[in-house]
Amino acid sequence: MRKSLKSGLLAVTAIMVAAPLSTMPARATLVAHFVDTPFPNNSSLPLGQFDSASITLNINPLLTNWIAWNNAPSVAIPHASCGVGEPNAGFCLGGAMDDYFRITITNPGGTTSAFNYDRNNNQNSPSGGTYPNFVDFQQNVIFGGADSAPDSMRVNFSNYQFFLDEAGVQDAIFTTAGNYTFNFDFWNEFAGGASHGNIYLLVDTPPPGSTPGDPILPAGPGAGGSGYGFAFDAVLGKKSTSIQ
Repeated sequence: MRKSLKSGLLAVTAIMVAAPLSTMPARATLVAHFVDTPFPNNSSLPLGQFDSASITLNINPLLTNWIAWNNAPSVAIPHASCGVGEPNAGFCLGGAMDDYFRITITNPGGTTSAFNYDRNNNQNSPSGGTYPNFVDFQQNVIFGGADSAPDSMRVNFSNYQFFLDEAGVQDAIFTTAGNYTFNFDFWNEFAGGASHGNIYLLVDTPPPGSTPGDPILPAGPGAGGSGYGFAFDAVLGKKSTSIQ
């Protein structure tokens, strides 16, 4: 369980009135690959790695819109702030961890890339920075452009809702068509418990005869126009922030 040390609250503005759909329409181009079953909370585990899982998929990056992990087999969290103006408008990815996990990808040529996901601060906020606010605050999206991949949603201990318009942070490892191995290592960082829910890899491809929605661009703040955007929601308010 993450620490519950109080931190300063962010002001919120702008009343939200749009209502989300209750369920997301089925998408023939989205395939969910099951990776791991839930790991029940265990408060006696020491700090460090507590679980692992692996999956190998055949992927053609040129025929892939986006890849993301999720705790459900679809983009399933309904909210009006999710993906505004984007293909997945009205729905977000989810799946907060206790505490975080690392995905190491091995491409067909044997090159590897590792990145931490869902490594939020001691308030469960994806805010970046230095301890206890970590810099690697990517939540879900592994590959693809921010305009085509779904947004991620998180809720911190003060009940603020975060909506992150993420670009993939491991795009560079996807160099050619072939088998890609995804290794998941789950880490307990704060004393008090360790757990995770269901783990899926979602792979979205363009319909036959079309092309992916976004060109492959360098991911992360300040790289090729792809970066992070996030919003903080209270019960009736929203404050949007963009990090480029």
